Amino acid sequence: MKKNRLKSIFVLVILCLMVMFLPGKNLYATSLGVSSSSVSMYVGETRTVTISGENITGRVDISTNNSRVASISASNAWIENNSITLTITGNAVGSATITVTPSDISDSTTGEAYNPGNRTVTVTVSEKPAPTPTPTPEPTPTPPANNQNTNNTTNTSTTTKSSNNYLKVLQVNEEGLTPNFSRTRQSYAITVGADVTSLRVTATPEDSSASVAISGNTNLQNGDNTIYITVTAQNGAKRYYSIIVTKTSNPENSNSYLENLIVENAKLNQTFSKEVFEYTCEDVGADVETLKILAFPEIESAKVEITGNDKLVVGENNIVVKVTSVDGTTTKEYKIKVVKTEESVVNTDNLNNPTEEENAYTNVEDKTTGEKVKDFFSNLIESVKANALLVIMYFIVVAEFIEVVILYNRLNKYEGKNVIRKKDKSKKEFKDLGKELENDIDKSKDNVIKANINNVRLQGSDTKNASHELKRTRNGNLQDNLSKDKNQRNDKDDKNKK
Repeated sequence: MKKNRLKSIFVLVILCLMVMFLPGKNLYATSLGVSSSSVSMYVGETRTVTISGENITGRVDISTNNSRVASISASNAWIENNSITLTITGNAVGSATITVTPSDISDSTTGEAYNPGNRTVTVTVSEKPAPTPTPTPEPTPTPPANNQNTNNTTNTSTTTKSSNNYLKVLQVNEEGLTPNFSRTRQSYAITVGADVTSLRVTATPEDSSASVAISGNTNLQNGDNTIYITVTAQNGAKRYYSIIVTKTSNPENSNSYLENLIVENAKLNQTFSKEVFEYTCEDVGADVETLKILAFPEIESAKVEITGNDKLVVGENNIVVKVTSVDGTTTKEYKIKVVKTEESVVNTDNLNNPTEEENAYTNVEDKTTGEKVKDFFSNLIESVKANALLVIMYFIVVAEFIEVVILYNRLNKYEGKNVIRKKDKSKKEFKDLGKELENDIDKSKDNVIKANINNVRLQGSDTKNASHELKRTRNGNLQDNLSKDKNQRNDKDDKNKK
């Protein structure tokens, strides 16, 4: 019996899994996909990924979990049975995950809400190999004239001066410099304790002929301090690196950085990074009067003030996002320059790109059986991932249902046994009661018989007494009558004599 029940439960679970995991009508007819699940690049390079929607309409949100490593060209996009191209830029060595999250997606054919689940792209950024330096040719000496002294020869040739003003190494003697160093990133940050009065900065240029100047790393004050590193190339070209040093005894209360900065219906010129304080939004349409700014501080209780984001005019507008720490010791100002055009702007990110789509996707009809099987299982896995919460809920519901059925059966059996026990008990009690009644009846009979016997005995005694009494009475009456008769005879005889 127990084995049959386990078999039934196992079959029920298998059926539920088949119902949940078998591809539905949206697995192929309606889908959201990306052209690649992984991307590799060097620091400073870019890669493009195509996001394609088939028979779906709605918005997708695009985010990166590590903007310091990889940044994206757009934070959201509108898909309507088309594809869009997303540009990914490698900023520093490391890995990041780009997530495409559907938001308010619906089936274009039925109009019903559709949630295909998130799509992810893993980005790996590595350091670009240093280029092999090109040897500088030695100048060819000018042969002296016959009538000139070789000791007076003048070298008139010139050598091209290097313009390399990049750093190769940037380090400080305290831990916590963020983000990871990259030759193209120029802004960094670090938080130090209240007892730190100076920082030792190591800045090594890529070109040994370049010079480095460091300022602001001594006499650090409570709050924010800025260290400037100026790299001057051999030809005089300058590049500036900066490190914001926050000196505090309570890093959390002194934190005035933003965690994220989003401009709705517009696009920043670069991916947000907390150490970068100036951004640009170009080509904002003439019909835009206000830009909604979403500023999220790293410390939730920090104060955020936004100015300049409404009543936009044609031309240049400046939006300032001011963040003040909890203790008020530090402030950061993030500036966004918004360029509003005289005409409405059409978002070209949503235009179809047939060539890229053809390169990114293979026609289903041209796929081999092996590729179709692989795609089927890939889509099946994606479907399971997308509906993981629903799958868990199904499992819980099925488990609860099975448990309820088992408990119900146990309860019925228990109640049946109790009923049988009660019946047996009632029969036994009835039998005992019958025996008691029989005993009482027997006792009652015995008592009645004894009482009757006693009554008979009493009655017999009374009868005997009555008989004796009657005899006595009869004897007495007889004697009286005899005496009367005798007296009467005597009287008669006396009369006769007279």
